Amino acid sequence: LGMVVGVAVPVANLAAVWALARQSGGSAWREIARNPLIWATLLGLLLNVMGWLPPRPVQQVLGRLADASIALGLLTVGAALRLDALHQHVRWPAAYTVIVKLLLMPLATVFVGQWLGLGGIALQVLLLFAALPTASSAYILAMRMGGDGASVAWLISAATLGSMLTLPL
Repeated sequence: LGMVVGVAVPVANLAAVWALARQSGGSAWREIARNPLIWATLLGLLLNVMGWLPPRPVQQVLGRLADASIALGLLTVGAALRLDALHQHVRWPAAYTVIVKLLLMPLATVFVGQWLGLGGIALQVLLLFAALPTASSAYILAMRMGGDGASVAWLISAATLGSMLTLPL
């Protein structure tokens, strides 16, 4: 499953970078070549496939950085929220996006997973990944590439808060 995620993350990031570059009129290939998240994920996947493990002290440092990155990403998104402009972002399309992400996507995942014959821990892990809120790296990508960072920050925040209700389900 880790390998599937390792392959799916760069593919999803490629699609996002491609769409944002096309929207902004920039070169999609140049943006892909300059995207550190795509390169880091691909490098990590390659090193994993090769079976390479960094020395123990490096693993500890990287582990601590990884733990901090989630909190720092959410802090960045939170700092971008503008409560005085909340009415601009809280509209039906935004609410629809959060509902689809937190409710309909997990339900569809269960049905498709069962249809494919998955069960037990494999289906539970797949469901967990489908039910997770949008990653905070979406905000960073949107801001870096000229997207609507304020709306993305609202969506990430709403999905993260909403997931506190939906994940236990």
